[in-house]
Amino acid sequence: MKEGCGRPRYRGLLAPLILILLGGVFLLQHAGLLPQAFARQWWPLLLVVIGVAMLLRRSALRR
Repeated sequence: MKEGCGRPRYRGLLAPLILILLGGVFLLQHAGLLPQAFARQWWPLLLVVIGVAMLLRRSALRR
């Protein structure tokens, strides 16, 4: 990060972390370590978490 830039270093980490999380869940399901219904039941929670993270990031950038 350049000095005086003012942007946090973690700004671009949200999308890659979400993809890693989703990939991990599907991999665990494929391996039989998670029930098949897990992703179908809990994927809306992931959307809520993404939305909250986006709101928090925007409010932090406005300060």
